[in-house]
Amino acid sequence: MSPHKHPTIRPHGHPVDDPPAPGTPEWAHLITASKIPAILGLSGWDSPYSLWCKATGRIDASGQESSAAMRGTALESALLTWLGSLLDDSRVRPGRTYASNTHPSWQATPDGLVFEGRRRTPYALVECKTAARADEWGKTTLEDPTAEIPPAYLAQVAWQMYVTGADLVYVPALVVMDLRLYVVRRADVEDALPGIIDAARRFEDLVATDTAPDWDGAEVTYTAARAVHDGIDPDAEASISNADAVELHAAVAAKKAAEERERLIKCRVLGATGTARTITDEDGLKVALRVPAKGGPSLRLSKYDPPALPATA
Repeated sequence: MSPHKHPTIRPHGHPVDDPPAPGTPEWAHLITASKIPAILGLSGWDSPYSLWCKATGRIDASGQESSAAMRGTALESALLTWLGSLLDDSRVRPGRTYASNTHPSWQATPDGLVFEGRRRTPYALVECKTAARADEWGKTTLEDPTAEIPPAYLAQVAWQMYVTGADLVYVPALVVMDLRLYVVRRADVEDALPGIIDAARRFEDLVATDTAPDWDGAEVTYTAARAVHDGIDPDAEASISNADAVELHAAVAAKKAAEERERLIKCRVLGATGTARTITDEDGLKVALRVPAKGGPSLRLSKYDPPALPATA
């Protein structure tokens, strides 16, 4: 019987000694774990279109690192150290970049690697996360950790597993100043992997053929479209379909009406709740919080399963 508790990673990928730096043209053409959420339409930082623009050189791939990304990088070593204190007979070390043996342009860079005892081959990966809000983060305990992490991160972890051959990923997370441990196993992502791989292949084909992805309503898509078509020719005129012209004006009018309705109901709620911090409905379910903001408290909505209201005549 083997004296070891954990089987080491079955090599499906190989280490990359000098990977392209993020933001470089060489990196822009890779399919990495960090890009998978954007390819799937799950990212708040990129969309399929904005990522395609970067991969095809239409907009700068480097961009500016967000404060959330800087926070995550700064706290990464602390989360790795914390995870190491939880695992018996294991060494947690910084990660490295791996490339798929069958698709070298498909890569993943886990934040950490976990080794059992003195073994030189890791048995698990580590992906560190920090979050200013607890939305989409499920319940978990140190004794019985779950895989209930946000869908974007679950897809990222699934790609890391596919590229490296790992069956286990630890996700130490600082969620609203609460240290949490999640554990993702191969079985948690097995059903989703074929779809993720297929999406990566389709995106790679779009880049290779210089074919833009379908439009979507993401803010980052709108930002990218504006950046691509940055210039203005005062003498040029372009024609669009009547349908697009009608929908453009209708959408702007609908947005204005929705914003007015939102302000009205917010005023009504603020007027009815005084200085209370927590706002509930008649059944005691939390609806929103009044939080500090410039000019006076604003409303932050809570997760809410609205009750069925009686029909009006």
